[in-house]
Amino acid sequence: MFEQIFLGGEDKTSEIKEFGEVIGLNRLAPDRFSSYFVIQLYCQMLLTGNSPSRIMAEVEALENTEKQSATKPPARFDRLPLKGLWHKHHLIPGLSSMAKNLLNGLKRNGLPGLTEKVREAEASGEERFLGEQDIAEIAKEAVEDNYRRRYGAGEMTGEWIVYAVHEGRNYYLCLGTHNSGDDELRKQIDSICVPEFPFLKNILAPLN
Repeated sequence: MFEQIFLGGEDKTSEIKEFGEVIGLNRLAPDRFSSYFVIQLYCQMLLTGNSPSRIMAEVEALENTEKQSATKPPARFDRLPLKGLWHKHHLIPGLSSMAKNLLNGLKRNGLPGLTEKVREAEASGEERFLGEQDIAEIAKEAVEDNYRRRYGAGEMTGEWIVYAVHEGRNYYLCLGTHNSGDDELRKQIDSICVPEFPFLKNILAPLN
């Protein structure tokens, strides 16, 4: 698919090809991933020390419908400049990602246990106060139960795997974030991915 890859002036072609083999990319999507995608995975691991396993778990879920995904279902971009492509969320490690998912869960589901306690107190007509055990239960519901509920329902959010669907198969183009900018992603896709997968010209919506 790609011939030579140089990083920092060094030829990393064989190393990155071996990396794609080790993480299972060649097995799951042979000849269906861009050089940009595998380079991003490789550099992300080197720079952050984070394993690509969470991303590969989502690739496997996209390739094998029997595999369960913890993140939101795939969605198609409906606006320029990425219109015509698809994205799938993948989990990222760190407190910021956990906090975002917990906040989303609280907005969606609230705290049913606390709501029930309030309802019971109002129904009794008694003045009640939260004790130490009540506070511990509320904290558990807000964090542990909330996270498990969202994970089990496949509602977790994260960053993006950007891909194209062509003749019923997925072609993995790049990784994106909510802050990377759609225009920049389209620029990289046009310059790197389109030459590798010419059919993208018929999938990507014209910019003007």
